[in-house]
Amino acid sequence: MVNNNWLKRNASRIILLVLLAILLFPIGGMRAVVAAQSTGDTAQLPTRTPTTTAPKTWVGRLVSNTLGVTEGQGSIFRVSVTGVLDTPIELRNGNTFIIGKSGSKPEYGPFAAEFAPVTKGLWTVSVPALGASLQVEADNYNLAVIEFVPVAAAPATAPVTPLPTEAGASDWAGQVVSERSAGGVPFARLLVTVAGRNAQPVQISTFTQVLNTAYTGQKPAELGPNTVEFTGLTPGTYLIEVLGLVGPFRVDLKPNVETRVEFNPVASTVTPQPAPPTATASVVPPTATPTPTNTPLPTPTPSPTSTLLPASPTPTPVTRWIGVIDRRSPIDTEPGEIAVRIAGIAGMPVRLTRPGDDQWPEQRCITGQEGTEQDVCTFKGLPAGWYTLDPEGVNVSLPVQVNNNQAVRVVFNVEVLPPGITGWQATATQNSNGMLAQPKTDGLIRVKVIGRPGQIVSLKSLRLGATRYCEAVPNPVLGAPACEFGQLGPGVVEIEALHTGSRYRLFVDGAGLAEIEFAPNATAAPQPSAQNQPLVGKGASPRTVSPTVVTPAGAAVAPPTPTATVTPLPLPTLTPTPALAWQGRVVERVVTGAGAIGVRAVGLKDQPIIVRSGSWQSPPQLTGTKPELGDFATEFGGLPPAEYEIELVDLAKVTVVLGGGEFLLVEFKYDFVTPTP
Repeated sequence: MVNNNWLKRNASRIILLVLLAILLFPIGGMRAVVAAQSTGDTAQLPTRTPTTTAPKTWVGRLVSNTLGVTEGQGSIFRVSVTGVLDTPIELRNGNTFIIGKSGSKPEYGPFAAEFAPVTKGLWTVSVPALGASLQVEADNYNLAVIEFVPVAAAPATAPVTPLPTEAGASDWAGQVVSERSAGGVPFARLLVTVAGRNAQPVQISTFTQVLNTAYTGQKPAELGPNTVEFTGLTPGTYLIEVLGLVGPFRVDLKPNVETRVEFNPVASTVTPQPAPPTATASVVPPTATPTPTNTPLPTPTPSPTSTLLPASPTPTPVTRWIGVIDRRSPIDTEPGEIAVRIAGIAGMPVRLTRPGDDQWPEQRCITGQEGTEQDVCTFKGLPAGWYTLDPEGVNVSLPVQVNNNQAVRVVFNVEVLPPGITGWQATATQNSNGMLAQPKTDGLIRVKVIGRPGQIVSLKSLRLGATRYCEAVPNPVLGAPACEFGQLGPGVVEIEALHTGSRYRLFVDGAGLAEIEFAPNATAAPQPSAQNQPLVGKGASPRTVSPTVVTPAGAAVAPPTPTATVTPLPLPTLTPTPALAWQGRVVERVVTGAGAIGVRAVGLKDQPIIVRSGSWQSPPQLTGTKPELGDFATEFGGLPPAEYEIELVDLAKVTVVLGGGEFLLVEFKYDFVTPTP
């Protein structure tokens, strides 16, 4: 029993202790509850899966670099940061510093900024918030368009699969899935899809230079997911590399054709060899030995247009389908006829059309039809004129001229080039065309085709957009099958030996003579077709240019043989021969109150000029229609302030910026090219 007197004496102390206990209990109790949940009750708590965002890295690239835009008072840099507004963009060159923000120049894109004038020198363009930078050269005249884009970064823990061969990673493969008409343009369009990979960098190049790198997912509504577009390409052979996954993949692009290529993951068929710990990374493991295949060639069948570059150094014969005129013979009936042979293939449909005659119905025949050989079919009752043969499945077509009382025999077969020969090449053995157009239509081009009578040769006028054909027939004077194109006016033309992949461009002045020779003797590494050839002759003296070679699908390109490093001997300094080309520049800029651009092409009358801005394009106008601006001039009026591209059709382009109410005079001249460092 508690003493009452003790309680009375210590009542105040007891009350104080009770109050302290009440105040302290929630804290201790809470700690006890938390401790209990963190130990024994862990299995009963709900598990939360953290939401993660795929990491991205930002890269910068030079989209375009147009020379001669300004008048020497400073360059222009236009920089975009895809999808990001108001982020600082910095330009640095030594102690010089310029800053701007993305989206401050919406007339050039929603995320664009512009820096002008940018003085001459090497500038570092960077987006500090994204950790991306790029070095770009300014020369006081150029317009540089720069873009920063996000690229999906690979997970840090993802295993790195060694690339077993030069053809690329073992778990990805590419293939051409479709080829269709691109709408009547002389250029090629390429669509590349990488399955399941958005913002994946894809690089396109020729055998000598990288042309562009772009990212999948550019236009998902128009192109579909994981797809990137390359357009306006010169027809020829290109290499596609899906950077970090596979490459190179070769594809042959044709004029007026949209080619779609898909890359998909496949089961690995090669066991990569681990590299030694001290060895540097290599595309081909040192211990990997390619296994050559010696499968005999089957009966000729339609071959694919593209293949991965083979890893085996063993030369593979170059093969391709070709069509030639086998013979012409007289017949009693007035309408002509065509017999078509698809070597070794029965039951193949062949279409016959007559270009330019909509009233003439399309005809079809099937090889092996009654009354013919097993791989032959015949079209009869054909009026005189040009026709086009399209074997369905061979992927080549051939224009054929039919005469009255004449039977034409056409043969489509597989050409096999001799060992070591990689293709056909075109060479100018004679060219008397000058650099200025003459008001004549007396130009003549003579074409020789070594070793192939019946070869069809095309001549395309890039100024008029028209195509002519001729058939190479034996010519004892020239010592080879030959044909001619006459009555040519001034302009750029392209000559091609059909199905050989070899073509040649040159400028015809309206009065000169050129002789082009095609021969199957190319042994060097392929070069981009026609694109890098000089367009203008050097006067009356004959000349020989570097061969133009296009390797067809299936051609083997052996990897370079490693050689020991040798200390080079000092070479004498050589003075390069000055190059000549058509070039455009702004020669006059005044404020008149109405936006207009005058264009003058020195020495070229009736030359078409086109002006473009964004998706807008003017109709062609011919030089010589605005004499008050000088000889060979024309004018485009009523233009708003914007950036414009002026094209001297098929010869040169220049980009200018037209201010409000300004008048610009752009002059094109054939002049010496200033070398770029």
